[in-house]
Amino acid sequence: SQTTIEQWLRGVYNPTDRLIGKIIKPLKAEVRALSADPFDDELMEVFTTYLEECRASLEKAQAKFKSMPNPSAVASGAANLYYCLNQLEDGLEEIERFTYTYDDSYLHTGQELFRISDGLRKDAKADIRAVL
Repeated sequence: SQTTIEQWLRGVYNPTDRLIGKIIKPLKAEVRALSADPFDDELMEVFTTYLEECRASLEKAQAKFKSMPNPSAVASGAANLYYCLNQLEDGLEEIERFTYTYDDSYLHTGQELFRISDGLRKDAKADIRAVL
């Protein structure tokens, strides 16, 4: 049966968007807290816990996104959401790499991927609003 836009918004888009927000929003504050002393084990532990929570939220978001086909009317919004999730996954991998190499370039690349992901999230929202 044809998935209605309303079903898709309720079952896929809204929960996926909420999970993405839980990943992106805290990043700046988490990085700021860690930057006090990245070599402090307790600060790094708090940061890696945040990353583990991000990973869990991302996996839930990816599963939600795949749980139901998107109606054709919201195809461009769904595509942006898909790319947003991919950028987040790549960004998370880069930031995780930073936690065991202490190489700042991984952290910067990860932050940039999160920034791109946030833009794609906004584009998805705009695309979907335009349809409603």
